[in-house]
Amino acid sequence: LDLTLISPSGKRVLLSADNGGGNDNYGLPDVADCAGYVVFSASSCLPVDGASAPFTDGAYQPEESLLRFNDGVTAANGTWLLEICDDAPEDVGTLEYVELLFEPLSCLPLYAPEVLGIDATTVDLRWEPAGNCDGTVIVEYGPPGFMPGTDSLAGGGTVVFASCPPFSLSGLAGETDYEIYLRTYCPQSANFSANTCPVRARTGCSPPPPTIVENFDQEATCLPICGQPCPLQGVWRNTDGDDMDWLAYSGE
Repeated sequence: LDLTLISPSGKRVLLSADNGGGNDNYGLPDVADCAGYVVFSASSCLPVDGASAPFTDGAYQPEESLLRFNDGVTAANGTWLLEICDDAPEDVGTLEYVELLFEPLSCLPLYAPEVLGIDATTVDLRWEPAGNCDGTVIVEYGPPGFMPGTDSLAGGGTVVFASCPPFSLSGLAGETDYEIYLRTYCPQSANFSANTCPVRARTGCSPPPPTIVENFDQEATCLPICGQPCPLQGVWRNTDGDDMDWLAYSGE
């Protein structure tokens, strides 16, 4: 089954696509009072992708964030559609119960945090929406399992402030596992958003220190003429008889 929620303005958010592990049903249809329903929540960190039917063991994070409907255009009032597509041959089914709940938010959370790249000391991040460019995004990072804060102060991790994505989180230790949360401050309401679900990253190994450093400042200056011999006396030497020499002259 593919489940898509469509707003009155036509905006589409994919809830679930081809999940369930071959088992039947979203929810428990044999429960008479419809109590065995499936929950999709914008604040859940339990991904529906890869989960098993009937999906009743907690609130699920849909495949696309429900926060995408907070676009300044989509209104809660109007006709919402739940599009159900069964793309398996000869399968049939019925929709028995659906309900849509709205919750007011004083500060819109960020969503869809993603790691773009990793090296020994830096993790490159992006997130949605990408319009927070005034330094009000709080990035908190720490060891796996730490408890993040809820405002501008750190909880169990370390806090840095970010502007527009992409953002480079630098100064990290090499070969180390991290969890990273993001939240934002909304000046209009003077409130902080909820944290995003954590993203996980492991930094790479740090390169070894250089074994030789040479700036050639102690070399005698040679004439800048092609073919002119230039006998270097330091660690690096020019080979005789190869018709090419490096010239120690000037510049950086």
